[in-house]
Amino acid sequence: MDTLLPLHQMSRAEKFRALDELWNDLYPNEEAMDSPLWHLDALQETQERYIAGLEIPVSLDEAEKQLRARLSQ
Repeated sequence: MDTLLPLHQMSRAEKFRALDELWNDLYPNEEAMDSPLWHLDALQETQERYIAGLEIPVSLDEAEKQLRARLSQ
């Protein structure tokens, strides 16, 4: 399937706008968006680790730094 958008010519901001429009078209309301069944289990596991002191929250900026560091290894 050929891409209908000239992605290689679009700026990052234009790509995010297109992504936002696609998402809104796919899911016009929150009720149409079903979470996968494993998602609740993953959230509960994370909450249990947080309560046990094993999960330490970080800011979005810090999470991004950590992910970029992992990818550069």
